[in-house]
Amino acid sequence: MSHGEVYSAVYLTSVEFQKHRDTDIFDDDFCIHAIAVRGGRVSESELENLSLRVISKTLDKNIKSFINQLQRHLKESDNYGEGVGNGMLYGRTFYNRSEIVRKTLWFFFERKFQPLSVD
Repeated sequence: MSHGEVYSAVYLTSVEFQKHRDTDIFDDDFCIHAIAVRGGRVSESELENLSLRVISKTLDKNIKSFINQLQRHLKESDNYGEGVGNGMLYGRTFYNRSEIVRKTLWFFFERKFQPLSVD
């Protein structure tokens, strides 16, 4: 990465992406192996929601297993809470209890219309 270059997303994949074989991470043949990760930035007083989004509706077994294990870990851990703001999407959002203290939580730093509230 060059100085000043910024990425807006990171992708977790269950197989290696190869430019000579895979034309795009969003292609139907490859996206079953990928999760898009956005956000997660933090400042002294603010915290941005970290979003993990499955790209395909038909995931491969390794990605599905990873998601299930991550959700199980977050639900069982006393370090994490679940539910911010209103609605189904925000109700399934996890947060680190110690990181949220005295910070404003935003869905995206670029769109600071209304902060999310911890339920």
